[in-house]
Amino acid sequence: MGEITIDEILERGIKLPEDRLSFPVEEFEKQKGIFKGKGGVYTFTSRVEGFLYVGVAKDLALRLSHHIKGSSTGNKGLHEKLKYSGVILTVYRESNQSLRELYENYLILTNNPKFNVSKKSVESDGYSSKI
Repeated sequence: MGEITIDEILERGIKLPEDRLSFPVEEFEKQKGIFKGKGGVYTFTSRVEGFLYVGVAKDLALRLSHHIKGSSTGNKGLHEKLKYSGVILTVYRESNQSLRELYENYLILTNNPKFNVSKKSVESDGYSSKI
């Protein structure tokens, strides 16, 4: 099977899971229990700045807590943004790890979140990223 470029994937389109929930970050502690032990993809978006961060987790409750509470495994810049109102958390529940990673990459490549640094597509050397 040959390689497929990111542009080809984006042209074909990807349908995100319908099992999703969006709410203000301030409400996370109230919602946390429904995510315990569940895998999925999550986004933090700002009404002003758009997409801030896209992530993937096998235990959404644990990983989201790291971001929101500011643990050493969370993104420090993102944590600072989450202290302010106006940030929406959207969670797409997905049990399949391969699909989670596909959705995460798709959301990063199509939305260019401010705090996703390591997975952004870079073409500075003249070569496009391949999947």
